[in-house]
Amino acid sequence: MIEREFTHFGFCCGIGGGSAGFNDFRPSVGTMTARWRCLGGIDTDTGLSNPGIDWVVVGGESGPKARPMHPDWTRSLRDQCAAAGVPFLLKQWGEWLPIDQGKPDWYDYLYRSRVVAKDGESQTALDDIHGRKCTAPELCLRIDGEHTSLSAPGAFQAGKSPVQAFRIGRKAAGRLLDGRLHDEYPNHGRMALFQEGRAHG
Repeated sequence: MIEREFTHFGFCCGIGGGSAGFNDFRPSVGTMTARWRCLGGIDTDTGLSNPGIDWVVVGGESGPKARPMHPDWTRSLRDQCAAAGVPFLLKQWGEWLPIDQGKPDWYDYLYRSRVVAKDGESQTALDDIHGRKCTAPELCLRIDGEHTSLSAPGAFQAGKSPVQAFRIGRKAAGRLLDGRLHDEYPNHGRMALFQEGRAHG
């Protein structure tokens, strides 16, 4: 059996399973099996001007094997939708939240010492004395989808749009992009058809 891996940076809108579902797709032809791996964001080109695209829903992965979503991928889709007049909904960040999403210094609570304050003691003072370490998994995420530890050589390499991300869980990560809730839906007629299709299909 011959196996080849095809890597792609972007692909046209309309693939319902997202990058995770797309990556799991394994077509076989004769003695050759193709494996696909999504490397990054989605560029719709002129796809959003297609009258068949009524709505774009974006969501990061959840679950034990969830991978982080780069904020620039989400911003790009948001901007493409705005330019084409297509409703955009950010469903969730998933398990990981980039450091630039949320209020300034939102991540401070993740850095604590291993010493727990007793009654009458200040946890902040103890953390200052004993030194803080991040209590959540963290990594450096790049625009091409690759990620590495923060201490790896070249982790924050220029030109790769590196961003630190923390695994804090889907609920804590929320669904705000650059401080704004993107909760747009198609018009009521199209939405009714969408819901009817879900009920029957």
